[in-house]
Amino acid sequence: MTNLNIHVTPPPEEYLHHPDVEKTQKLHQGTLFHGTGRLAKDYDDRDKSKPNGKTKDVLSAVLTEGLQPQADHIAKLILPITKTVSLTRQRIYARLYGEKFGENDQKQTHLEYTFGNHAEWWKYYIDECMSRGQNIRNARWLNTLHKNFKTRFTPEEARHWRDKDFHKARWFANKAAVAGNYPIIIGVDEKAVTPIELPLGLNDFEVRNGSTISPSSIKLVEVPNKKITEVRELVRVLGVTHVEILPIEVGEVASFQRGVAECAKGNFE
Repeated sequence: MTNLNIHVTPPPEEYLHHPDVEKTQKLHQGTLFHGTGRLAKDYDDRDKSKPNGKTKDVLSAVLTEGLQPQADHIAKLILPITKTVSLTRQRIYARLYGEKFGENDQKQTHLEYTFGNHAEWWKYYIDECMSRGQNIRNARWLNTLHKNFKTRFTPEEARHWRDKDFHKARWFANKAAVAGNYPIIIGVDEKAVTPIELPLGLNDFEVRNGSTISPSSIKLVEVPNKKITEVRELVRVLGVTHVEILPIEVGEVASFQRGVAECAKGNFE
């Protein structure tokens, strides 16, 4: 395991003794997590970065339509299929994606407590994935990578394959800060997922599913504490009764009680 360098602070008393801590701990068992933003820029063709000027209510769509497979650069490059639902057993890993895709136009920080900061956790996960990915057993993925690169990438993409800014512009168009946006974490029943085989390194912290995860398989949604009332009202209006709405900050307390080393474990532990 990569050396851990995660600085943490104890939770505020209001969250440490929050009445939903025990419930949250129980709900996290047997759960896979997906982090994203409440809102996103809508697009007609994500691969070519063509936002259509509309904003999509991601949470409403997930609660009524389920988690839909999405295209991403990793799947396009190394997996047999280009659209997957990206999940993780590590809730902190999902929180990082929630923060990444939950940006708003005013750069507001909606979370009142996090277990360790974004940059330190992100560095740990990337370093660990890269380190474990350098394994001879990953050599068998080279044929898939070579085939995908030739058949799935345009000549322009091939010319700019080392240009990070070029690829970010194409694949993160819907990540652009959205007014009123904030991070959310979606918890899915692990039994509803059929994992796709992934290369070593990536499989340490990600679980990919190749089909839609139905709304009935969603167990919980975590949102910033200050958005709890708003989201519970949304759930009531949508007629959703089986999904628990919980504060992300309380989920962070559950992570705090597990400890850094436990939260840092990959699927290889």
